[in-house]
Amino acid sequence: MIGVQAARRRGRGHTPGMVNLAGAMIVTLIVAVLALRASPSTPPEIAEFAPTAHQQIKNAPPEQNSTVGKGPGVGNGLATPTPTPPPTAPAAAQAAQPTPPPQVNHCVGTPPRQIEDPQSPPCVPFWSGTNPGATYKGVTASTITVALPTSDGSLPQWEQDLATFFNERFEFYGRKIQLVAFQDPGNHADAPPESSYQSEATAVDQQIHAFASLNMTDSGGGEITYYDDLASEGIISVGSENVMREGEGHADAHAPYEWRLFPGFDVVADTYGKYVCTSLKGGVASHAGTGIQGKPRVFGMLVTKYTDNFAPDVSPITDELNACGITIADTETQTYDLNQCDSCFAQESQQVMLNFRQKNVTSILCVCHAAPMWLGDMPAAQSQSYFPEWVMSGYGIYDWDLNQQAFGGPVKQEVADEFGLSWANKSIPTNQLPIMAAIHEVDPTYNLSDSDAHQDTRDYLGMLMLASGIQMAGPNLTPQTFQAGLFKTQFPDPGADGPPYYQAEVGFGPSHSFFHSSSAIWWSNSDASTWGGGAGAFCWSDHGVRQPQQAWKLPDDAQKEPCY
Repeated sequence: MIGVQAARRRGRGHTPGMVNLAGAMIVTLIVAVLALRASPSTPPEIAEFAPTAHQQIKNAPPEQNSTVGKGPGVGNGLATPTPTPPPTAPAAAQAAQPTPPPQVNHCVGTPPRQIEDPQSPPCVPFWSGTNPGATYKGVTASTITVALPTSDGSLPQWEQDLATFFNERFEFYGRKIQLVAFQDPGNHADAPPESSYQSEATAVDQQIHAFASLNMTDSGGGEITYYDDLASEGIISVGSENVMREGEGHADAHAPYEWRLFPGFDVVADTYGKYVCTSLKGGVASHAGTGIQGKPRVFGMLVTKYTDNFAPDVSPITDELNACGITIADTETQTYDLNQCDSCFAQESQQVMLNFRQKNVTSILCVCHAAPMWLGDMPAAQSQSYFPEWVMSGYGIYDWDLNQQAFGGPVKQEVADEFGLSWANKSIPTNQLPIMAAIHEVDPTYNLSDSDAHQDTRDYLGMLMLASGIQMAGPNLTPQTFQAGLFKTQFPDPGADGPPYYQAEVGFGPSHSFFHSSSAIWWSNSDASTWGGGAGAFCWSDHGVRQPQQAWKLPDDAQKEPCY
């Protein structure tokens, strides 16, 4: 059963069955007005979205203009205003003046961003006035209703704390996010029928009356049905965990409603093809095991097809490989039925590995989900004393330390040969994770375990994307202004792709995906993970330097460096 640890996301074990939204717990986050503090950094202008913002100022120095950010964005960015000193008044008159409103919420950095997280959007002016009220479904003068699928339909404390944090630190123009929890019909081990996801989308529209929804649990990518049905209802979805099985064009076709943390599969595949060409072509299988290590590389490709008969389009990979002169010796497509027992892969996996062996494949290009790889393919290879390189594409949720520790234990000889790409942020110590800073700002006494903090980071990032879009939309909040705001924004993104945090480049427009760079990783059976628990960790080549589409260090080079 895949994802036992991951199924604990949001702090609850999974309870199967259809959701009963009529009885779902609805939790309204009532947040006290934050004592806003002026920042030494002036904010970027957002006049077209917030025409009544106080003290709009012009002609910022270049280093404080949001166009210096690394996020893609489109347009000219938002200019940072410069204050005009008021005329001097007599002391008595000055004393009688009321305290002026603050210029900005508490902001940080240069260029100024909204919160400490380096992937935060730029700072905006403090807003005062009367918003237009009910601008769209799920939006009132005081609330923005957001649906939250959870494993048992209840709202975990840490999710409530995150909503409070974003309500206090972001500019929502007199409104607050109100989370409404309901039971997620899927989990990492079961794929509910499409009709279940369709009914959830209808209920989110008709019963919760939501403006947006956060992500469903990964169920082999089938949860895309939920996001598509939400789009048909005119509801925004922010997916932070689902497998990137659809291309960027899928989100474009459902604009302005579908938003994702990671890029579409066409981008992932194109980058992977370039990785294989620039880093692996013409070399020997230096990271393979006994009997294969040192032989000239011969590539095979393993592709996962899901229960709904969906298989990713691998043509961007093969196009890149053909262009650089790499021939695939064998391609195997394997069906991953989440509703079958774990051992049901065994017979098919044995034949797949035998086929690769007979074609002398030294390096398996794995465009595959982690579950059949760990539970079927690697055990089958190990039973045949076949130890190829496992070259990971960044597709499928394999790059979670805790899952690899749990499911890779019986096949340690195989996972030791595993390396490739990851689109996630580099793993850092729990006390440095932005999710923990956000929770502790609201409740300093509340702590997530190391493993939960790292898993729940993707839910935090989903809420960060949602909060960014609401802030940049301005007081007239609709899906259209949400998209226009994000597409116009350039995220400051200090230190992107490098030290100290090696976080991904981020930003939207014309893409609906937040992250835009990947890292090379490799698995170590002996290094300690920042996720806690036992030995074993994904290590980050070249300290975690990220590359959009360039050459990456190979694991044998990286193993001369510290794991983190």
